[in-house]
Amino acid sequence: MLITCPNCLSQFSISDDLIPSDGKKLQCSVCLHTWTQSRTAESIIVPEAPVPEQTESLFSWDYIPQPQNQKTLLPEEFRPIKKSRKYIPWVIPLLIIVLIAFIFLGIHLFLPEKAPLPQEADKNFSLSHVQQELFVRSDNSTRIRLQGEILNTSSEGQNLPPLKADIKTLEGNILETQILPSKKVYLQSGDSYLFFEDIISLYPPPLIVDVHF
Repeated sequence: MLITCPNCLSQFSISDDLIPSDGKKLQCSVCLHTWTQSRTAESIIVPEAPVPEQTESLFSWDYIPQPQNQKTLLPEEFRPIKKSRKYIPWVIPLLIIVLIAFIFLGIHLFLPEKAPLPQEADKNFSLSHVQQELFVRSDNSTRIRLQGEILNTSSEGQNLPPLKADIKTLEGNILETQILPSKKVYLQSGDSYLFFEDIISLYPPPLIVDVHF
């Protein structure tokens, strides 16, 4: 027989043997609505506003209260067929990740390497006529004035490298090392450059300053 849910109008085809002669309480598997189904009629719809004199005849003899957690569902073979969702297999995202990893690896392998910076700048330049003057400041620190000449001894033009000043004690122990401000100077082969720099040391004199590249 063909029955229809009175709430959502979903239709189900079930065997007549599942419905007894006195009716059976069913629940829709689509909207979970519950109603009493008889064998002869397609469905019994409870009126929204029942007439008082019909209330006893409709519900007094055939209505059996049931716990809310115990509901009669239609057999599995008679429930509406739901369309299964199609999921992307997990293999496809994994292949995409592996492909991206190979692309990044290939980029790093085939990119040209950067030319290493020269490790020893003193091979291309020489220092000469280095002089230093020390002045004691009011806070017992020392102002050091440095001057000298830098010569490009290489066979090609070079940018002027930064100078370093090691501030030492009279015994030769290094107290600190300061990097002199770099000058954007380009020296051709054989050209020289005179530098003048003032630095401040927190150590009081006597001090020795060793200037190098």
